[in-house]
Amino acid sequence: DGDGTEDVEVPEEVEDEINDIGAEATSVETRTVSVDPGSGTATATFEQSENVESAVLTSSDESTEVTVTDLDPDTVTDNPAPGQTVSLSDITVSESDGDSSDTSATVRFRISNERLQERGTTADNLRAFRLVDGSWQGLETSVAEETANGVVLEAQTPGFSVFAVSSVTPPEASLSLNPATAQV
Repeated sequence: DGDGTEDVEVPEEVEDEINDIGAEATSVETRTVSVDPGSGTATATFEQSENVESAVLTSSDESTEVTVTDLDPDTVTDNPAPGQTVSLSDITVSESDGDSSDTSATVRFRISNERLQERGTTADNLRAFRLVDGSWQGLETSVAEETANGVVLEAQTPGFSVFAVSSVTPPEASLSLNPATAQV
């Protein structure tokens, strides 16, 4: 490009989702799942993705591939996630039926301490969201572990698409009464 950035080859199946929010891809990593014969769960673990540590699918076969496309949250031009976006990724699953949008899983997101400091937030304020048909859906999110380098969040998802981890500060309630006009 001449601007010091490297073009990232985005998988064809995620181009539309990424274009819907106007984000730029920063990296792509694909992993074949490892299936636990006892539980039947299939796990894809990511080493190069800055945003996603792993995805554990409730069921799958050994030929299933999971692809994570890390996106730059600062480049979103349309339909930003709720709150202040800390990380943004598109996750797709190649399945025999061809539709990964309704494959349930547990996704582990990693957020560096540097990123938390940049955004002025803490792990307690982080929530995961999933983009479905143009709307952001909140996912049940918990802190799985805190390390010297950052935090790992865990979220249950009913399917795959674009995911955001955002800092969402709980609202503060306040009440003020005027004693001269207050009635019992």
